[in-house]
Amino acid sequence: MGQGLSSTPAWELDTFIEDHLLPDTTFRKDVKTVINVMCTFLKERCFQGATHPVRVSKVVKLHSGSWTSSVPNSL
Repeated sequence: MGQGLSSTPAWELDTFIEDHLLPDTTFRKDVKTVINVMCTFLKERCFQGATHPVRVSKVVKLHSGSWTSSVPNSL
C-alpha cells in the first residue's frame, strides 16, 4: 500500500479510499448481477402464489470472515 492511512493528508483521503478500499468496477458489477439473480429467484420461486406483488425493498450486504474479499489485507 505504500503510504498508510494514518500518514495520508486529508485532501488525499478520497483517492486513498478509491485506490485501497473500494472494490473494482468488475467486482461491483458481479455483485449486482448476483443480487439480481437472488431477488428474481426469491420472487419467482419462494413467493409463488402470493396474494400481492412481491418487491425487494432493501438488500443488506453482509461479509463472512470465511469469504475472500477484494479489499487488501492491510486493513
